[in-house]
Amino acid sequence: MARLDDGSPDPANPDETITPIAYRPIAARAQPEQPRRRVDRRVAAIASGAVVLALMLWFTLTAVSVQIVTEPEADDIDLPRTLLKLPLGDRVLLRPGEHRLRAELEGYHTLEATIDVGDESSQTRRFELRKLPGRLALTTTPAEHALVLVDGNEVGETPVEPIELEPGSHLLSIGAPRYVTFEAEILIEGGGAEQDLRVDLVPAWAVVSISSTPAGATIRVDERETGTTPASFDVLRGEHEVELELAGHKTWRAELVVVANTPMELPQVQLELADGLLQLRSEPAGAQVTLGSEAAGRTPVDLELASGETHVVTLFKPGYELASRRVTLASGEEQALTIRLAARYGTIELDVSPPDAEVRIGGRSVDARKRQRLVALPQRIRVARAGYVTRNLTVTPRPGFSQRIRIELLTVEQDAKASNPRVTRAPDGQQLVLADTGSFVMGSPRGEPGRRPNETPRPVELTRAFYVGVNEVTNAEFHKFRPEHRSLPYQGKRLDGDSLPVTSVDWNDAARYCNWLSAREGRTAVYVERGGRLVARPPLGAGYRLATEAEWAWIARFAGGHGAFRYPWGDELPPVPGSGNYADASASKLLSRTMSAYRDGFEVAAPVGRAKANPLGLYDLGGNVAEWVQDYYTIYPAHSGTPARDPIGPADGEYRVIRGSSWKGWSVTQLRLAYRDYASEGRVDVGFRIARYAD
Repeated sequence: MARLDDGSPDPANPDETITPIAYRPIAARAQPEQPRRRVDRRVAAIASGAVVLALMLWFTLTAVSVQIVTEPEADDIDLPRTLLKLPLGDRVLLRPGEHRLRAELEGYHTLEATIDVGDESSQTRRFELRKLPGRLALTTTPAEHALVLVDGNEVGETPVEPIELEPGSHLLSIGAPRYVTFEAEILIEGGGAEQDLRVDLVPAWAVVSISSTPAGATIRVDERETGTTPASFDVLRGEHEVELELAGHKTWRAELVVVANTPMELPQVQLELADGLLQLRSEPAGAQVTLGSEAAGRTPVDLELASGETHVVTLFKPGYELASRRVTLASGEEQALTIRLAARYGTIELDVSPPDAEVRIGGRSVDARKRQRLVALPQRIRVARAGYVTRNLTVTPRPGFSQRIRIELLTVEQDAKASNPRVTRAPDGQQLVLADTGSFVMGSPRGEPGRRPNETPRPVELTRAFYVGVNEVTNAEFHKFRPEHRSLPYQGKRLDGDSLPVTSVDWNDAARYCNWLSAREGRTAVYVERGGRLVARPPLGAGYRLATEAEWAWIARFAGGHGAFRYPWGDELPPVPGSGNYADASASKLLSRTMSAYRDGFEVAAPVGRAKANPLGLYDLGGNVAEWVQDYYTIYPAHSGTPARDPIGPADGEYRVIRGSSWKGWSVTQLRLAYRDYASEGRVDVGFRIARYAD
């Protein structure tokens, strides 16, 4: 069989005869073959180089340029799974597709990411390296049991191991009992670095030192006993109440504001001797009690009195004599005192017309020709006769005074002719009420609590019925006469509201307003100008005017014959709730003296008509604003003879009389209806009401 050069059978000549050849050693045969093998290696190398060159050419033509940027710049950037890559400066040639990236920098987390290389010829990929956490080594004083929080998360109690924290700002809070909580914003550098922080916690208390005379007083802070004086003790910061108690002495109290870590030494405390206790009773009970000039309640009552001092205790009750006692108590002493009150009597003389009319007092028939000795309580008198109109009136006998009361009955025809409407109105819409005639004693008796020397008793008889304003004149009503007027404020509190009583007016302003009303109704003006000021033209006409002082006392204190009141609400203190607008607890921030136990809800003036009306239906005769009246001011001499008929006061003077208390009134003296004041200028607590005679 024929064979090819490489010794394999030649398929083209399968039948060719094989001729044996002589044996030749291999070495001899191999000599001619050596030059041909060297040619084959070169070819292989060239072929291989060509393949590599072709591969590189293919890679170069198909790869894209990629820039890999890290922030901060990495020490080492590698593409560990990419075989075909060619670095070119800060770029690398890569085939399009996904590649794994690895970047390393000391102090930062190793970055491992996948980048997706597109077909664009030039591309940039940016990456941010994340810093390694830092470690906070924390030392505190005190070293133990301080609670550590980072960003609101509890870390533990000191001492704590170094705290691993991410780089950046963190809120650190350290709190320990009796210490001020430490709070601060800390900046962690990170990168595996360890930072040291020492925190000295500030004590949340201060040392308070206190001493007293005498010493040995028990100290209580917020009702907890802490020792005896003198002493120094720790008190947590903030507001605290401190008390010192010592037998036989008054408890001393003070408010402390303690600043952390700031020692406080209080001034020496002088302890006062304890009050004594007076258990005061009266027979009968229910007597009003005053301690000095201050109202102190009603019997039975327990009074705490300053020890070692003499106190004047006064009891009064309608219908009974005034009773006073001087009391001195030792420190801590308790004393019971019962005072029997003596009944008071007054004398009333009746002048009845016609003289044969039947007179009944308290339902009992009496002889009107005789003097009547009656208990000094309101007495109901009824006078009747056939063919005449029955008269009913109430009179309160005044101890020490003989009152003469004239009662004239009118026939039915006379009564119809003389009658006036019970209620009428002024031209500006004000309502007026009719006040009947009557006799009474102005002023107050000696010994009455709060009495002033200008309250001299004097008998008065009013023979002409008159109308009087139900309310004090308001700002809105006065503005109709004088639009530009403004009632001045008091310590920032407005007094010019429409429904408030007009103030900041003097007597002449009030008189001009009355003349204005008279002109609008066609009445003759009561006041005329003389010497630059207004005066009343005697006798007083039927025009509008101010009430005379006697008329004011009659409608306010005697309520037109309904009784004799000491105060607008009756004869006893304290004021009845809703009885008037006085210097009460509501005004304690404006006025230096007020009645802490009474509250009417108004700091200054109140809208008219808010309090209770008196028996005549008149409002604010006590409280709200005091009132100008007709009379010039004077102090009258003692007088118990013939009653003064329809008095209008002195013919001249420097001051005008002011009657009634105001929203500034608080004392026993001012609250009484007998209280007399005077002025020549307007005030923020003085106004007026109108009056006129009945036609």
